[in-house]
Amino acid sequence: MRLSREQVEHYRNFGYVVLPRLLSDDETGRLTEEVRRAHADAFATDERTDGGGIPGRYLPMMTPERTPLSLSLLEDPRFLGTAGQLVGNVLPTFAESVLFYREAPLHKDAVPGMSGIKLIMYLEHVKADTGALRVLPGSHHADYSAALAEWHRESGVWAGEWDGKRLRRQLAGLPLQVLETRPGDVVAFDWHLWHATLGGIDRHQWTVSYVRDPETPEETERFRRQMAAVDESGLDLPYDPARYPRYATAWLSTGLGDEQHDRTIGRMRELGMVAEEVAEEQERAPSAR
Repeated sequence: MRLSREQVEHYRNFGYVVLPRLLSDDETGRLTEEVRRAHADAFATDERTDGGGIPGRYLPMMTPERTPLSLSLLEDPRFLGTAGQLVGNVLPTFAESVLFYREAPLHKDAVPGMSGIKLIMYLEHVKADTGALRVLPGSHHADYSAALAEWHRESGVWAGEWDGKRLRRQLAGLPLQVLETRPGDVVAFDWHLWHATLGGIDRHQWTVSYVRDPETPEETERFRRQMAAVDESGLDLPYDPARYPRYATAWLSTGLGDEQHDRTIGRMRELGMVAEEVAEEQERAPSAR
């Protein structure tokens, strides 16, 4: 899939682009079924907690046994290729699905020292009052983002402060663009783009993210330090990570004839994106993918 010059320029200038009908009805239906089946399998109860971030049920969709379609889309040219056209050389992070059941205050998904792109698809028709994504066009640019961060420290509504009236008052005065989408439509946006949602009805989102591959020695060192600082081993997850791992052993397999995949996995290991214990487990596992 080749993006038009207008689509690329829109992304660069405003930090996002909407890709209508990126998935067919058949693919969308099968992905929706896969997501719902995985959530029913992974989460034992219907308990809902706000936690410390955006309230929802987050589940990696990275196993060839339980979520094969999701896993295949991670390296599908429509997603990986689109990310490459918009950002440059990228590496996949992982695919996941989320059941959102609350609103989201204004925030960005940026990781310090890194840049990347997220592609999301809602599995229901979402509108302004039912949880559609709202973005601040151009807020991924450094100066604009810094000004917003300063304003947000003084006036922002933070995750955990779920006062709907206060959130609506805050967002009412901002030039947000509402991105109404139907299943099959995909929104690609910069990690540094500020965004929010209103209308906290249940809605499923499937998403994949890609990080820009560092180029200079300085960027590479900063990237590795960031990866080393991320320790998720002690997280109390509401699902079994052995059944739904972020990186399934089978996906980390190399030497099976897919040279591009081999290069990707090798680079992810080199940068510390894959934990050593996961890599060692992969080396001991049978080379079946």
